Order: sequence, then C-alpha cells, then structure tokens
Amino acid sequence: PRQRPAGDGKRRLLRLLRASRDAAAALPDAVIAIDRDERIEWFNAATARLLGLRYPQDVGAHLTNLVRAPRFAEWLRGGAAESLSDLPSPAASNLRLSGRLNRYAAHRALLVVRDVSPLMRLEQVRRDFVANVSHELRTPLTVVHGYLDMIEPEQFPEHEPILHELRSQSRRMTRIVEDLLALSRLESG
Repeated sequence: PRQRPAGDGKRRLLRLLRASRDAAAALPDAVIAIDRDERIEWFNAATARLLGLRYPQDVGAHLTNLVRAPRFAEWLRGGAAESLSDLPSPAASNLRLSGRLNRYAAHRALLVVRDVSPLMRLEQVRRDFVANVSHELRTPLTVVHGYLDMIEPEQFPEHEPILHELRSQSRRMTRIVEDLLALSRLESG
C-alpha cells in the first residue's frame, strides 16, 4: 500500500475543522462552546444578534457576566437539565429566546439559543382568538336560548322533536363556549 505524506492528514483535518466551524457559523441559532467554568471558548455569528456577544473580545469571558439575566444564571447554576424558555434577549428587547445546554467531552458544553419570538407571537394570537371568539359567541347564544325558552313544545306538538333538538344543540354550544372561556381564563392567569 502506498503511504500518504504526513502533511496530507494535517491538511485534511484542518479542512474538516474549517468545514465544521463554517457549518456552525451558518446556523441561525446562537451556538456557544463553554468550558467547565462557563468561560466562552467559541461562538458563532448568530450569537451577536441574539445575545449581543462580540468577537473576539468576549472569548474567554464568563458567559453569565455577559448575559446578565438572573433566570439565565440560575438555570446554568442549576445544571440546565431542562430547556430554558421565554428569556428576553439582552441584545434586542423584541426578541424572546429559548436555550438548551448540551454537555460533551469531559467538562465542556454547547449552548444553543434560538429566537422563539415568532412562535410566542403566534401563541398570543391564538389565545386572543380563543378569548374573542368565545365572548362573541356567548351573546347570540343567550338570545337563542331566550327565544327557545319562550316557545312551549305543547303549543306546537308537531315541532316538539325539532324544539328538543334545538335546545339540546344550543346547550351543547353553550358548554363549548364556556369551555373556551375557561381555557382563556386559565391561559391569561
């Protein structure tokens, strides 16, 4: 078998390393490599936009000294076993972030931070929709109930099955609206 020159392996390794860094740099999520003391070893370009970190000044700094949010520091100190959600961005007040810490190697971790602002806005639109629809349906249903209660089935025996079904479906719709209102109250706290 033919032997490769010693420099080929190094060049190949450098190419792979550059390709890995380029791929991480292209991610829309912030990616930060930290050591056991939570000092920053590396981060990608999205980190500047989402967390306000600056390259190369912030490499080597403690992450919690740069991301000054008590919930964030507490989350890291607590082991960050679960994802962190709804963290205000220190770089842009209109951004809401979620974070996940992935441990690797002996004492290293990779923090991945994602902008969840669009999802949170969509969730707010959904909550508002549920609240508005339930309130808007309540009034017409009350009117329908009132008219149905005024009609005595004995006065119109030929329409008794229809009146019974109308009352049954009207009560069913009222229960659905009440469930929507309860959901809306629970979600709004």
